[in-house]
Amino acid sequence: MQLPIDIEKRSDISLQDQIMTRVRELILHRKLVPGTKLPSSRDFSKQLDVSRNTVIYAYDRLVSEGYLEVKGRSGMFVSAQIPENALNISTCNVGANARAFSLTSKRLLPVRHRSPLLYQRLRERIELDFRIGRPAASSFPERLWTRLLVEKMAGSGRRMTEYGNPAGLEELRVAISDHLQAARGINAHPDQIIVVAGCEEGLNIIAKILTPAGSTVYVENPCYKGVPFVFESYGAKVVPIPIDSEGLCVDRLATRERGIVCVTPSHQFPIGVTMSLSRRLKLLDWVNSAGTYIVEDDYDSDFRYDGSPLTALAGLDKSGSVIYIGTFSKSIGAGLRVGYLVVPEELIGPTREAKALLNNGNPWLEQAVIAEFLASGGFRKHLRQIRQTYLKRRNTLLEQLRLRFGNIDILGEEGGMHLTWVLPKTFSNARAIQYECLHRGVGIYSIDDSPAIDFDNTHFRERAVFFGYPCLSEGEIVTAVGRLADAAADLG
Repeated sequence: MQLPIDIEKRSDISLQDQIMTRVRELILHRKLVPGTKLPSSRDFSKQLDVSRNTVIYAYDRLVSEGYLEVKGRSGMFVSAQIPENALNISTCNVGANARAFSLTSKRLLPVRHRSPLLYQRLRERIELDFRIGRPAASSFPERLWTRLLVEKMAGSGRRMTEYGNPAGLEELRVAISDHLQAARGINAHPDQIIVVAGCEEGLNIIAKILTPAGSTVYVENPCYKGVPFVFESYGAKVVPIPIDSEGLCVDRLATRERGIVCVTPSHQFPIGVTMSLSRRLKLLDWVNSAGTYIVEDDYDSDFRYDGSPLTALAGLDKSGSVIYIGTFSKSIGAGLRVGYLVVPEELIGPTREAKALLNNGNPWLEQAVIAEFLASGGFRKHLRQIRQTYLKRRNTLLEQLRLRFGNIDILGEEGGMHLTWVLPKTFSNARAIQYECLHRGVGIYSIDDSPAIDFDNTHFRERAVFFGYPCLSEGEIVTAVGRLADAAADLG
């Protein structure tokens, strides 16, 4: 099938944008109806006499906007559900619509289209998904969790009908304190722990109390999207600092002004490197001299496979300079929406007040069950079991990648829940191979289509692909890497 479109190679508009516009117009004018199969990127590039990557990028962007969808190995199709506002645009009252948009736009905060979860759009219809940050569904301790739920519900009428402490259930804060001392070397009093509904709520609390408009926040580059997006929404100036094989390049802070530093030292997100001890100590020295704070996001430190984990920055901190963010999303399940902050003593009051302004505390039942899960030793047993499972899956992934592709550049395999393959220069770029894998029902992720952001177009943006391995069995991993090899061969 050929599409009735023309492009102008001498135009100031890029070829990719021209292709996107022409295909979008065919869809909006119903010349391509929902369910219509489009030509393959190879055939379409021959028709237009452009590079295949140009077509791949145009298709990829149309997928992200909801006009196209990938159906496994069957190919690319016009989406069954075209964005409703696009199809109805010709029937709108233009004058009234423009006025409504004008009024609405004046009321919106300047954070539109800055959701860290936009990357989820690509996961529809993916059969074998190396999604980042997702635990194995089979790893959830369903039987024990059910028993604990029943036990806590018995006689719980009073607890379920009262407002709780916004800082969190005391039993849970005590259990978290005990866990952190043993697992991460952090000696924190339960009063320093604030229970939050995940990383984003924790970041919002920190931003609210520590970043007046115009203040500076340093982030790793690349980093998790949620970090800069949250601080920008409070008017902070976000400054990216590069990373290398030892983590954040701390020397780049030497001559810079005072500012909060946000890091993922145990398993840098998204690249996966571990910050060296010397870098950790240098960073602590810098924030102490600058009189500011480090925000340590320790999102998946419960998983370490090779060697002993380094003590958390909060465990090395002797001067109250580190705000620690922990979560149960990776170790138990994201559906619980339970995480926690560990704050220096001087920030206990402001942090509790900021949390109370957001809500009257997290749901009591989930907190009570997690507290018992930790205190009873069930959590330690659970971690031992899933570490073994994830280790086997990581090893299978590494074996299959090396079997298919030889001596490859892998980062972040020592721990966490995902690893990074830095593609060789002889390969197509990360988005091209990601797109080819989508055609085969396999989800691997480049930076642009992950929960990460790259501010300075580092080589990682062009060459890095990410594999979250816990949610696929060993057999599924073998199949997925086989399809990946086929995709790479087709790209040449």
